[in-house]
Amino acid sequence: MLSAFFLSGFLFLSFPCHGAGNPLGINAGGQTYRTVTPESSSGTANSGLAVNNQVAPLRSSDPQPSSSPPLYTFFEFWLIVVALAGSLIALIVAVLFWNGALREAVKARNRDMERERTHRLKAELKAEKANGYARNLIQASLDMIVSVDPEGRILEFNQAAQDTFGYRLDEIRGQDVRRLYAQEKEADLVMEQLERSGQFMGEITNLKKNGDRFTALLSAALIHDGSGTVTGSVGTSRDITERKKAEEARLESERLYRELFNSIGDLVFSLDSEGVVLAANPAATSLIGLSQDQVVGRCLAEFLTPPDGVDQLTRYLDRLKTDGWVEGVYKQVGPTGSARYIEVKSTKVHRRPAPPYISVSGRDITDRVRTQREINRIREQLLQSQKMEAIGTLASGIAHDFNNILQAVSGYIQLMMVRGDSPEENTRYLEAMARKVERAADLVRRLLTFSRKVEPDLKPMDLGWEIMETIQILERTLPKMITLEAALADDLWLVQGDASQMEQVLFNLATNAKDAMPEGGRLTFRAENVRLNGAVQDDVLGLETGPYVLLTVTDTGVGMTREIRERVFEPFFTTKDEGEGTGLGLPSVYGIVQTHGGHIRCESSPGRGTSFIIHLPALPDQAETGDEAPVNPITTSRGQETILLVDDDESIIEVAAEILESRGYKIMRAQSGEEALEVFRERGADIDLVILDLGMPGMGGRQCLTHLLALDANVKVIISSGYQAESPTMGGLPEGARGFIGKPYHLGDMLSQVRTVLDEAKPS
Repeated sequence: MLSAFFLSGFLFLSFPCHGAGNPLGINAGGQTYRTVTPESSSGTANSGLAVNNQVAPLRSSDPQPSSSPPLYTFFEFWLIVVALAGSLIALIVAVLFWNGALREAVKARNRDMERERTHRLKAELKAEKANGYARNLIQASLDMIVSVDPEGRILEFNQAAQDTFGYRLDEIRGQDVRRLYAQEKEADLVMEQLERSGQFMGEITNLKKNGDRFTALLSAALIHDGSGTVTGSVGTSRDITERKKAEEARLESERLYRELFNSIGDLVFSLDSEGVVLAANPAATSLIGLSQDQVVGRCLAEFLTPPDGVDQLTRYLDRLKTDGWVEGVYKQVGPTGSARYIEVKSTKVHRRPAPPYISVSGRDITDRVRTQREINRIREQLLQSQKMEAIGTLASGIAHDFNNILQAVSGYIQLMMVRGDSPEENTRYLEAMARKVERAADLVRRLLTFSRKVEPDLKPMDLGWEIMETIQILERTLPKMITLEAALADDLWLVQGDASQMEQVLFNLATNAKDAMPEGGRLTFRAENVRLNGAVQDDVLGLETGPYVLLTVTDTGVGMTREIRERVFEPFFTTKDEGEGTGLGLPSVYGIVQTHGGHIRCESSPGRGTSFIIHLPALPDQAETGDEAPVNPITTSRGQETILLVDDDESIIEVAAEILESRGYKIMRAQSGEEALEVFRERGADIDLVILDLGMPGMGGRQCLTHLLALDANVKVIISSGYQAESPTMGGLPEGARGFIGKPYHLGDMLSQVRTVLDEAKPS
């Protein structure tokens, strides 16, 4: 805008409004022009303002011109002046504006230069920092870092390299890098590889300042500048001497392990989690009958006993997942069909991050299994032989006892016949006869228990009574030069025991004492009450504190040495001549005492006899017992119910019917299972109880019971049998029976059992 204003003023001055010339008297060409002021001229033809613009040079000698009209009017003059002033102002403003723009341009240029300089300084600082970081990183590196120039002279040698080689930087810088190699050919190999491929990686042998050598893993590469020119090389190496030694030791260990793995006689193999064989030693592959290549990679189920090999493996792996280990004996059938027994121990091994595997070791125990089976067979034979030997030894005493019992019964009967008019005497004789019959029945029960392989029937028992009964038998079986003595406490506590088994213990100890006293002596049975406390318990290991009955069986025989005494309870160990002993007598005593919750130990020395000390737990609640087993009184309980008696022995029915009818019961009779069913079909609604003998000809008691229950599921039946194995304590009571009466039974026991069953509520 200012430029346009300046231009308009210039054009105005260049082209005047009237005429030509220089109205301002501008000096042109070195001459001075004047401006003629217009004046009024009278008598002229122009009567208004006439402007005549004429410019002439001034000369002092020139005469003054005559009056003429003015060149410019007043208005024109000031218009020119204003135009010139505006042009000047516009020029000044333009100059000032141009000067400001120039100054801003200079400032902008200065700012760009400052910014460029700042960026350059930052880049230089960053590069310097990066170089410093790189130097620090190189110095802090645990690996040795060495850089060389193209001629192979060392430039950089970090702290790790200085510490390893033993050189300082100032003494190694500029030296040939080959002096760090123990073998010149290795240095040549590294240089050639660098020239050929630009890099090298491998193991070399370095040489320290002090002459020591070490193995290093070297990684080297060439360095290029921006134009691709090689400016040197840099190598990073690490001392792997110890690692090499460890690797060599590992390889040696693996070699030794492989030799051991292949030479061990036991089976050793490993499986994955699915049961696939990973490795197997020759002992394992030999058992299977295949080579190692044929076994590895196959599932273990293929080598187990068909056809359930897969199921065996599944159970095996499930146990490993649950417990982490498995032990057991497995049967393996070889290619020829022969069976082998393998004792196996397996463990699940975790090796994170690798998956776990199963380590298995085994031993072929086929010969041991077969030997053990033969030992068990022989042991059973010997046990049976020993049992039969004991029965044979007892036979004479038992026969003598039976003869005495029969003689007593016969005598009492004859006395009753002679003195039939004396009821009091008859009652006394009958009571004596009942005791003798009970004794005979007890002998039969013991023989049945001994001959049948049944578990001990533990009941409250008076050990003193058993000792005295045993002594009575021993007095008739042991040699006469052996004196028997008993020292029993008057208030001896009851124990929980099996009478027949305790009699076997006493008899075996007595037999052992007899063999120790070939020339005769004294055998003493001592029983007393004791309480174990802390002091005594230390001597009797494995027993809790509390009341016990202490049984001591002592002989005055030859005694035993310490070596023999420590082995007396070992099965098949005997000091007797071949064929004279089984070596199972004292082991059976030990086993019986253990099953009774007791403890037995032996004390003996040569020439001073032997004592066997037995502790048997006493019952908490004690009651005194008489010298002879009491006869159960006949109960006074009565009833009005109807009872069906079923037995093939008519005398038993008659005795039972008489006692039951005397107590108010109504009796029906049947002498076979078939007859009992006929009676029950006709009169079943009237029958409240059936007493059924199991051992009958024909249908038999068990089948009869089944048919009775089919006719009436709520029928009440008491089983009667002379076999202990069929008693409830022996687990032989038939299903559906309500009670049991063992033959021969006391009439009082029968009446009590009858009343108990009849009073039971019928099941809904």
